[in-house]
Amino acid sequence: MKNSPSNKLITEVRQRLSNRTIAKRFFIDFCVIAGIFAVVILVCNLLGLIPENYFRENLWLVSLVPTVGIALTLVFHQKTSSKDAARLIDHRMNKKDLYLTLSTLDTAPGQYQDMVVQQANDQAPSIRPQTVVPFEPWQKITKTAIIMISLLLLARFTPSFDVFGHQAEKEKEKIALLEVKKKKKETIKKINQLKQKTPTKKNTAEI
Repeated sequence: MKNSPSNKLITEVRQRLSNRTIAKRFFIDFCVIAGIFAVVILVCNLLGLIPENYFRENLWLVSLVPTVGIALTLVFHQKTSSKDAARLIDHRMNKKDLYLTLSTLDTAPGQYQDMVVQQANDQAPSIRPQTVVPFEPWQKITKTAIIMISLLLLARFTPSFDVFGHQAEKEKEKIALLEVKKKKKETIKKINQLKQKTPTKKNTAEI
């Protein structure tokens, strides 16, 4: 039965259904994460919550969007079973549970098994998996590329503001810290100079 027309049909439909489900799941996750990332860029830049030009200097962060999307898809994706494929074939091709029955022959009465297998095999060659599971990924691939480009442009060209003065305060603290370090260096330098000018006990004794 593994190499029978009906089994090949179910296998191909299951694979296409699985691919379509994964692509759909990824695109949804990707769009949600992209939306969150866009909000983060806007809020952080417009409210001055991060250093100026942070996203401009770290454009690689945009690559985290599809990466996290793929990870979520792999974690939460539910595998497609042969029963799912058989049920879809029956629904799309109006086969009145013929292939669903075929996929559950282990629980079907023995006298019906040969008849179900024969009918399924006879009808399988006339059914195209592409008709059962239409799957055109290029549209979603194009949309994904457009969203990625939009995020890159957003990260690159969104202006930075400091509405609440967070960055200005940090800049003052930075300048004050630099002043303290500068004064400390000057003090150490003066102390060293005084040590060089002040005669030691040995030199005083010789005099």
